[in-house]
Amino acid sequence: MQNKKFPLNTAGSRMITAFPRVQIGETIRDVERMLVKKARTFDTLDYVYVTDEYDVLHGVISIKEILGISRKDVKIEEVMKKIWL
Repeated sequence: MQNKKFPLNTAGSRMITAFPRVQIGETIRDVERMLVKKARTFDTLDYVYVTDEYDVLHGVISIKEILGISRKDVKIEEVMKKIWL
Protein backbone atom coordinates (compact mmCIF):
# COMPACT_ATOMS: atom_id res chain seq x y z
CA MET A 1 0.00 0.00 0.00
CA GLN A 2 1.50 3.33 -1.05
CA ASN A 3 1.71 6.23 1.38
CA LYS A 4 0.27 9.07 -0.69
CA LYS A 5 1.89 11.77 1.48
CA PHE A 6 5.24 11.17 -0.22
CA PRO A 7 6.37 11.06 -3.87
CA LEU A 8 6.11 7.73 -5.68
CA ASN A 9 9.28 5.58 -5.62
CA THR A 10 10.66 7.15 -2.43
CA ALA A 11 11.25 5.52 0.93
CA GLY A 12 8.48 7.69 2.37
CA SER A 13 5.95 6.33 -0.10
CA ARG A 14 6.58 2.84 1.31
CA MET A 15 6.09 3.80 4.97
CA ILE A 16 3.21 2.30 6.88
CA THR A 17 1.40 4.90 8.95
CA ALA A 18 -1.76 3.02 9.96
CA PHE A 19 -0.77 0.48 12.60
CA PRO A 20 -2.10 -0.56 16.02
CA ARG A 21 -0.80 1.61 18.85
CA VAL A 22 -1.83 1.72 22.51
CA GLN A 23 -0.64 3.62 25.55
CA ILE A 24 1.05 2.33 28.67
CA GLY A 25 -1.57 1.53 31.29
CA GLU A 26 -4.07 -0.11 28.97
CA THR A 27 -5.12 -3.67 29.71
CA ILE A 28 -5.14 -6.69 27.42
CA ARG A 29 -8.95 -6.34 27.38
CA ASP A 30 -8.62 -2.72 26.17
CA VAL A 31 -6.17 -3.75 23.45
CA GLU A 32 -8.35 -6.62 22.20
CA ARG A 33 -11.41 -4.33 22.03
CA MET A 34 -9.43 -1.73 20.08
CA LEU A 35 -8.16 -4.37 17.64
CA VAL A 36 -11.66 -5.69 16.96
CA LYS A 37 -13.05 -2.18 16.50
CA LYS A 38 -10.26 -0.78 14.29
CA ALA A 39 -8.73 -3.82 12.54
CA ARG A 40 -9.86 -2.78 9.07
CA THR A 41 -8.21 0.64 9.38
CA PHE A 42 -4.67 -0.70 9.78
CA ASP A 43 -2.18 -1.28 6.96
CA THR A 44 -0.58 -4.08 8.98
CA LEU A 45 -1.79 -6.24 11.84
CA ASP A 46 1.20 -8.14 13.17
CA TYR A 47 2.30 -6.11 16.20
CA VAL A 48 0.89 -3.57 18.63
CA TYR A 49 3.22 -0.70 19.48
CA VAL A 50 3.12 0.67 23.03
CA THR A 51 3.74 4.38 23.60
CA ASP A 52 3.52 6.85 26.44
CA GLU A 53 1.45 10.03 26.57
CA TYR A 54 4.15 11.81 24.50
CA ASP A 55 4.02 9.16 21.73
CA VAL A 56 7.45 7.81 22.72
CA LEU A 57 7.79 4.12 21.86
CA HIS A 58 8.35 1.90 24.92
CA GLY A 59 7.58 -1.58 23.68
CA VAL A 60 5.99 -3.95 21.21
CA ILE A 61 3.92 -7.10 21.43
CA SER A 62 2.66 -9.44 18.72
CA ILE A 63 -1.04 -9.94 18.11
CA LYS A 64 -0.45 -13.67 18.62
CA GLU A 65 0.96 -13.01 22.10
CA ILE A 66 -1.94 -10.73 23.00
CA LEU A 67 -4.51 -13.34 21.99
CA GLY A 68 -2.69 -15.98 24.05
CA ILE A 69 -2.97 -14.08 27.33
CA SER A 70 -5.86 -15.42 29.39
CA ARG A 71 -5.86 -12.75 32.13
CA LYS A 72 -7.52 -9.78 30.47
CA ASP A 73 -6.78 -7.36 33.34
CA VAL A 74 -2.99 -7.53 32.78
CA LYS A 75 -1.45 -4.17 31.84
CA ILE A 76 0.21 -4.11 28.43
CA GLU A 77 3.55 -2.94 29.87
CA GLU A 78 3.73 -6.13 31.96
CA VAL A 79 3.82 -8.35 28.86
CA MET A 80 5.31 -6.20 26.07
CA LYS A 81 8.89 -6.51 24.87
CA LYS A 82 10.59 -3.36 26.07
CA ILE A 83 12.40 -1.10 23.62
CA TRP A 84 15.62 0.34 25.03
CA LEU A 85 16.54 3.59 23.37
